[in-house]
Amino acid sequence: MENILSIKNISKTYDLGQSKIKALDDVFLDIKEQDFIATVGPSGSGKTTLLNMVGGLDKPDKGEILVAGRNISTLNKKEISNYRRDNVGFVFQAYNLIPVLTVYENVEYVLVLQKIASQERKKKVEEIVSSAKNNNCSIRIGVNAGSLERDILEKYKEPCPEALVESALRNIKILEDQDFFNFKISVKSSDVFLSIAAYRQLSKVCDYPLHLGITEAGSFISGSIKSSIGLGTLLMDGIGDTIRVSLSDEPSKEARIGNEILKSLNLRNRGVKIISCPSCARQAFPVINTVKILEEKLSHIKTPITLSIIGCVVNGPGEAAMTDIGITGGGKGSNMLYLSGIQSEKVLTEDIISEVVTQVEKKAKEIKNNN
Repeated sequence: MENILSIKNISKTYDLGQSKIKALDDVFLDIKEQDFIATVGPSGSGKTTLLNMVGGLDKPDKGEILVAGRNISTLNKKEISNYRRDNVGFVFQAYNLIPVLTVYENVEYVLVLQKIASQERKKKVEEIVSSAKNNNCSIRIGVNAGSLERDILEKYKEPCPEALVESALRNIKILEDQDFFNFKISVKSSDVFLSIAAYRQLSKVCDYPLHLGITEAGSFISGSIKSSIGLGTLLMDGIGDTIRVSLSDEPSKEARIGNEILKSLNLRNRGVKIISCPSCARQAFPVINTVKILEEKLSHIKTPITLSIIGCVVNGPGEAAMTDIGITGGGKGSNMLYLSGIQSEKVLTEDIISEVVTQVEKKAKEIKNNN
């Protein structure tokens, strides 16, 4: 069987300021018809660069990429554009959808570029939806206040809850008409009150799963607050099936904030839940810095454990009585460790972090063994 793809000696280097990053170095690969290939490797190993080369989004510094015997690395802009349109299917890391188009229109757009007749386009879109149905693939209908359909925006003059809900219902009907029901819906806005009102209205007119989010919420601090208010309000109303926190920050922080929102509402019971006090004159040890360090050192714990870190004896014993492990500040650098709400032993300030980590890991192991 002949190769449908042959990669020969390709290399790619990127300039990064004064440095040069070698993404690919003398790579070979042959793929035959009906082969199913997965490329794995750590972040930065060149996976995306390789796929961009094969997809015609980038060119190698040297080497050849032969697709059905044709060297695509030598094609001009028009030729490579036609190659992408006619021969390549992409599933991007980012959504890369056209926001002013419906789900149906996004799916058929490449067919429009190929000048395929309307009835033929409809047939192909139905095939795609049918494929998703047959393979039990879920689709998300994502309505965004910043990218409403033109006619809906003209009707309502500005983004409003009614506009978002109408857009969602329109896209729902498109999939329902294809006898497809495995989808969830989001009606997001960067405005907390608009998002809450839209989700509340939508929850009254459909029973499909709702994906909650405050879109483009902003930086880590302001975005976390907006997301907590918006998502927390809806979740307390019993609205929502999945959530997404959208921050201008690392994705890992988005997941962390989402997890904390669920933990605070007792909707998820995983990891260490820390109860700690603010800074005040009564604290006998540096609570703020202690909590920061413990959050990092205990991030690997997935077992649900409650931990109280209170800097004085005014509120400390009461909080410690309700947690699995607790530390209460004491005089002269001598603090009290509580285990299961009962006083255990005194701990020096400089030993608090190591002792708490030891006790939390011990408790996690104990719970795991008992289960």
